[in-house]
Amino acid sequence: MRSFTLKSFGSPEVYCRLIGFLFGHAALCSVVVRPELALNEKGRQFLIDTEEDLETLLSCSEWPGTKLLPGTASVYTFRLSPHFRKVFKQQASDVFDWVQPSLPEDPAFYRADGSVLLGSVSHEQDAFIELSAAELADFQENVGGRYLDNTPIDRS
Repeated sequence: MRSFTLKSFGSPEVYCRLIGFLFGHAALCSVVVRPELALNEKGRQFLIDTEEDLETLLSCSEWPGTKLLPGTASVYTFRLSPHFRKVFKQQASDVFDWVQPSLPEDPAFYRADGSVLLGSVSHEQDAFIELSAAELADFQENVGGRYLDNTPIDRS
């Protein structure tokens, strides 16, 4: 696996291609709700609309891209059902739009084996993607290689 920083997409069309890529390679998606900042109506409605796909709800101090010192946040993990995919796609036009109070934060996508495909720190406009050689080729073909920082990063 190689890790890359994602560059800004600049258009909702490219974001849609990214989401299509992620849904094609991932099995689960998580989002985070920090306790100190209440969600507004849109954010609360997202959680209501996706409740049937909720796999786990955990209080955590760490998730892909973030380690809280101190404290915890609520990490919601969802199955990528057709219903969840539809609702998720309608919420934002960029991965960095996932910021409280409008939406839960830091979307992350996981493969069926639990490994991280994409992690993000939305409010810092930071996102990374971990790709196998085959996934990298698919990403370049369907999303565009110019959206990857060309220098692989080590997130170990």
